[in-house]
Amino acid sequence: MKNKAIRSLLSKVSFSGMYNVDLQIDINSYIQCAEKLHYHIYRINGLNISDKNNFLNVFSISMKFPTYFGNNWDAFEECITDFEGQNPNGIIIVYENFLHFYTNSPDQFTQALKSLKFATEFWRDQGIPMFVLLIDAKFDTNRNFENCKNLSVYV
Repeated sequence: MKNKAIRSLLSKVSFSGMYNVDLQIDINSYIQCAEKLHYHIYRINGLNISDKNNFLNVFSISMKFPTYFGNNWDAFEECITDFEGQNPNGIIIVYENFLHFYTNSPDQFTQALKSLKFATEFWRDQGIPMFVLLIDAKFDTNRNFENCKNLSVYV
């Protein structure tokens, strides 16, 4: 039953967006459902992300951005909304340990969230679901970042 609810959530373009994930939630269930839906899945470990350059580098490697990636926010938004002819069924980014970036560079972290939100809206407008799942053991999910929903409410 739980996987059916997860699959239903992930299948709905209208639920696309950014979510804070409570540690009680089994993130692997989401990943398994996304795999069955043939989504592009990216797991980002933010332990080594402390600034904009680290963020852009880790994402560009994980998401296999083209070699001409410009290492700036505009280039990030361009690459995260263009999979070079590979139209995904859906996209999931699991961004774990994100508080390291937030703590060290809150303004740049806020810009990163704006860029990720831009991407979720872009793909939603294309009819393709995109989910950014923010997970950190040190984060109080009762406190949300702007534009983030709490995932536990939906499943």
